[in-house]
Amino acid sequence: MASFTMSAGQTEVTSTLTKAGGSSSNLRKTSHTPTPTKARRKPFRVAFRIFAHCTDFTIMLIFFGITTTVYLSGLRYRQETTSELASLGAWTTVGAQCQLNAQGFSNCSTAESALASTAIWTSIGRSLATISTGVPLAMTTCLTGVSRGYGIVVLLLSSSMKPPSCTPKSRENISMVSVFETALDPSGSTSYLLTTYVDEPSPALEVRIDSQSGATTVVVSKPMKLFISSQGVVSPADMNQLSWRFQTRPLTARYALSYGCKTEMIAAPDALFQGLQSQLSLSIGHTCSHQVANATELICLHLSLIVVFLYLVSGDFITTVVGMRGLWRGEPVVTYGFQSSLERRPLLGYSLLSTRVPMLLFLDYARLYYRTMDDRVLFGLVSLVTSSFTMLPVNVFFKVVQSLPCPERLILTPVRLTMPVAAAVVSLVGMAWTSFGDNRSTYYDSIWTRPVNLGAVFQGTTYPLGAYRCMDDVTVGYMLAIDKYCLVTLLGYFVAFLTPRWKRGRWTADLRFFKQNAFLSKEKIPSSARN
Repeated sequence: MASFTMSAGQTEVTSTLTKAGGSSSNLRKTSHTPTPTKARRKPFRVAFRIFAHCTDFTIMLIFFGITTTVYLSGLRYRQETTSELASLGAWTTVGAQCQLNAQGFSNCSTAESALASTAIWTSIGRSLATISTGVPLAMTTCLTGVSRGYGIVVLLLSSSMKPPSCTPKSRENISMVSVFETALDPSGSTSYLLTTYVDEPSPALEVRIDSQSGATTVVVSKPMKLFISSQGVVSPADMNQLSWRFQTRPLTARYALSYGCKTEMIAAPDALFQGLQSQLSLSIGHTCSHQVANATELICLHLSLIVVFLYLVSGDFITTVVGMRGLWRGEPVVTYGFQSSLERRPLLGYSLLSTRVPMLLFLDYARLYYRTMDDRVLFGLVSLVTSSFTMLPVNVFFKVVQSLPCPERLILTPVRLTMPVAAAVVSLVGMAWTSFGDNRSTYYDSIWTRPVNLGAVFQGTTYPLGAYRCMDDVTVGYMLAIDKYCLVTLLGYFVAFLTPRWKRGRWTADLRFFKQNAFLSKEKIPSSARN
């Protein structure tokens, strides 16, 4: 019988003896299979061919490594506590004229009063006056995150009658601190959320433990939390009330990823705000967590798909290992290309694609923690896999074109595209483009600048404070496909189109020898455009 394969650099066809007998003959006048002598004279070429054939399987190992890394980094559930330390650029002073007395706020600046409606600002003042242990208090109003377009309002109150500084250069005593955000109340309406700590000699403390690193953070146990509706109505809020909620569903609602944060008063040794009575160094922070719905089911399904793929590809491993051994010994062997074989093995191709689909969820997960360097690296690694998704519609287009009626002359002289080169360019350039530079505003900050119903108005701009009109956002996979992946796919195919011309000096492949073989003449001519 006859067998043929397509490699990254050339298409070789070799006929072998059938069981019924017959002679073995080379179907091409000029064989690309090196003799043992030639192979020994060109160890570099042999080594390069071995490396080329290892590339596909190396990519598979990288994929499995990335999958393992994502699962170990906390895909199912992750919790971490972060602190918003006061610093120039991150904290902005809105005003320092307000005073808190028994009736509420007085003498507030225009900028402070304009943060919310009159009814809401009045309710905040009265609520703080009710829970304060001593008035009057001097107050400074701070806004964090102005440069990013979202943040929180922090109210610093001191009994010294000297307004505290939003960005002190040394430790500064405070009697009370309150955080002003927005959240969804039990009725589902957007309300303001007021989280307040009143300093006392021995405040109750508890510990938060990050799920992945195991790092511990000491926080005030039970700060007071209140809802203030858009009409100024005050009601109690749960201690675990979440704000900054977000949900993404790249794999349908069954495997939705949900995220949320709760405000904390953190006992941070490096903080510059200090409780007047407790001498406790305080900073503002959040304990944020996410979870994936039906995560166990998703993981089991994904692992099952990987096992099926490994079963289907097991023969390819054996063929490649045996072939590499022959190449190293300088023996004439049939060149084998894994990517080229996918054209005639659609089941294996679908299996390979199915193992990568969960990466769309991985990408949104990594996006949520993009602010840290480790998670930026994780985002880039996942993008290494997802960037090649945009090649699928192009390949489908090629398959459709190949099925259309065509003159025999054109069928036997197809345009060549070096697909392994295209895949490598798309993956590597896609990863680099999404990893380097200041991409935080594109992938991370865009989550928190979604449209809002209520926010903080400062200098004519409304800043989101934690609650949005809807919890969903465009998945980052779609954003990247439109923004970057389509362009790198075009680049990959352009390089794949130029490579055969550079290596062989021809734009097309000559497949006329297919008509001379009894077996090949009955088979559908493969697309050497993908050799």
